[in-house]
Amino acid sequence: MENFRFDPMASYPDILVTSPDSPPQILMAVEARLDRKALEAAIQQLRHYMAKMSCPVGLLVLPDALYIFRNRYTGIEVDAIEQIGRYQMSEAFQRFARASAEHGAKAKGRLFESYVQQWLEHLPKSDDIERLAPELKDALETHVLPALESGVVRAAGPREQWSSL
Repeated sequence: MENFRFDPMASYPDILVTSPDSPPQILMAVEARLDRKALEAAIQQLRHYMAKMSCPVGLLVLPDALYIFRNRYTGIEVDAIEQIGRYQMSEAFQRFARASAEHGAKAKGRLFESYVQQWLEHLPKSDDIERLAPELKDALETHVLPALESGVVRAAGPREQWSSL
């Protein structure tokens, strides 16, 4: 993050996992989206951010799907960012759907970001991963858990506080 410059045209992720060092290193960038509107644009923005910030892992989280991206460091362009897979998430976020039913669309988006952040913070400490599909469990153990276990999960920017779900 030493070479960070503000780019008003850039999109920034909702959640970052950073190393506890000073200055922190970005270990994972996470974008949380409620719907599939402009899904390709969200994927491209995440890939661009990962390439620009030399971020090793990226997640795009939807209520029913999880996309995992990996920086292969074969170049400094977006082409170095590979999609590892797309995984079904309906079981993992059923609790969010019930808890957010009474909120409006804008509030649901912020609530979903907070929920995803809490899920990521909780994942290494729980046995929730054991209840996931084998291919998703393997992908999370290989690409996501190492960053979560060694890093700090934080909102990438200000967000309203919500009570725990």
